[in-house]
Amino acid sequence: MVVAANPLGSSPLKLDHEVKTIQEALRRSRKRDNFEVEYRLAATPSELRRALLDLEPHVLHFSGHGSGEQGLLFVSDESASAIYRSEGGEVRSRSTNNNDEIKFVPAKPLANLLQLCEEHLECVVLNACYSDVQGDAIAANILFTIGMRDVVEDNVAIKFSQGFYDAIGSGKSYEEAFKWGKVAIEFDLANEEATKILILRKKGETIKVVENENLQSLGMKKNILKGIRDIKLLNSSRLTLIKKIRTYLSQSNKFKLIIGLIIILPIPFVLIYIYAQQYQNDRFLFAEIEKIENLKLANKYKECVEQNNSIFVNSSYDQIARLIKKECQAGMLQEDKSKIIQSQEMVKNGKLTDAFLLITTISSNSVVYPESKKLIDKWSLTILDNATKQYQEEGKLNESLNLLQLIATNNDDMRNKSQELSSKWQIEWKSNEKLINEANRAIDEGRLDDAKNIARNVSTIFWQEKADIIFQKSNSGSNPIKTLPSSSPTPTLPNNTKIDLPPINIGK
Repeated sequence: MVVAANPLGSSPLKLDHEVKTIQEALRRSRKRDNFEVEYRLAATPSELRRALLDLEPHVLHFSGHGSGEQGLLFVSDESASAIYRSEGGEVRSRSTNNNDEIKFVPAKPLANLLQLCEEHLECVVLNACYSDVQGDAIAANILFTIGMRDVVEDNVAIKFSQGFYDAIGSGKSYEEAFKWGKVAIEFDLANEEATKILILRKKGETIKVVENENLQSLGMKKNILKGIRDIKLLNSSRLTLIKKIRTYLSQSNKFKLIIGLIIILPIPFVLIYIYAQQYQNDRFLFAEIEKIENLKLANKYKECVEQNNSIFVNSSYDQIARLIKKECQAGMLQEDKSKIIQSQEMVKNGKLTDAFLLITTISSNSVVYPESKKLIDKWSLTILDNATKQYQEEGKLNESLNLLQLIATNNDDMRNKSQELSSKWQIEWKSNEKLINEANRAIDEGRLDDAKNIARNVSTIFWQEKADIIFQKSNSGSNPIKTLPSSSPTPTLPNNTKIDLPPINIGK
């Protein structure tokens, strides 16, 4: 049984590709009739528990993210109802809060769950970063457990799955299949180093693994800095490491002083000064890395990218900064996709204006901008029709001008059209109002025929209805109703932003 989870807020993974790779590896094997593959995508903890009860699998394969002691990342049960598949097969979510998507499952509860399955469960494969923490706990009761002691790249994870299940399908044991998976990485990808992160544990076996915490005990700063340039951690795990290194640097003043006293005689003072300046620069950069990491975790992706660009251009620590920037850009893309989905739902619920305001926040640099632009163009025409109707038929000048201002930001053609109509409607409104007032005065003075002739010159349905009242009063010889719409003030948008309109010259 393959269980996959890539909740929003975590780095995108090619989980569908890995599932297909596993299916293909077993389908093409000579013992394919002995295997049946079940899978759960966008899995929640509840779905895993129920699937273990329903299917009683011999092999459990988890594909997704891991974060060491925090646990494996699942989609939270609360947000699972918001997840669906698009027409293109992509897993999407209607949720706008990425943090709600993630549910961490630590080692102990996962091990307790799988202990209940030890009668039928023979092997657990945790194809996720830092999953050996969970593998260590699970191995107490399960015959074979495979985990990762470090970051595992997508292509490495998929290649291991291919090699492992190729061998399983050929009738190899779990131990032999583990070796075949490692060879696939080494042979197909020419990446022997990546095979060192894979750990196979047998039931009850204890393996001592060197953890990242040993970075704190390194003797020289340059080794720490070299390590941080090469490491790639996920979300909170990376932030924890950054904080540890920053603490190490801040607490190592005494160590620096001793080293300085030892070397002060044989080394010129200028070198000591340069070394001290570099040390202060290192502390500053680590503080900035922590800031942009926190921005990413708070889903402030745009700020994260902007601060990243301003601080780390051509710096010696731009590798980890680029990694965080890439994740933030992925987060921005996911946010933009969510905006499109959410705005379409708003339109279905009759909230066209709100939908338009939301979708126009998508940057023109976004990958999904062409899709959003099509919707903006389509909805702009609908809003223009609504504005025209409100002005001509309902006499809602302020509301119609607000709608024109809303769509004026779309493109040059729509901006020019909106400004043209805005000027025309305001001039027309004042003209119609003046005509109706003159017709009223004519009736007051007993000039009934003049009142009719004046009222016939008004335009738009709304003002023609006012003129009809004058015609009726003129024919009956009574005074008309003088309650007329006053000149509309300068309209304002919902956010109280004043509309800039071209100057209008109206003669008396």
